[in-house]
Amino acid sequence: MSLINKLPSFYENDTTKVIQNSFSVEANSINNEVENTLNQFFVDSATFGLDKWENMLGISKNNFDIQTRRENIKAKMR
Repeated sequence: MSLINKLPSFYENDTTKVIQNSFSVEANSINNEVENTLNQFFVDSATFGLDKWENMLGISKNNFDIQTRRENIKAKMR
């Protein structure tokens, strides 16, 4: 997301570009974290949230791969 493109043209100077580029980096980082957190609410896209799903459904902790854990969670939900 390039924030400098959303500003009027008179803001296009060296100082403002540096500031807006740093804002863009932070905005992208926050956007990625929000998207990653949202993914944890869905079994098919969850990664680190699978532990919460397993605890909520009473599934014992096993050393299965992520896809097997997802399938176990969906089976328990059915």
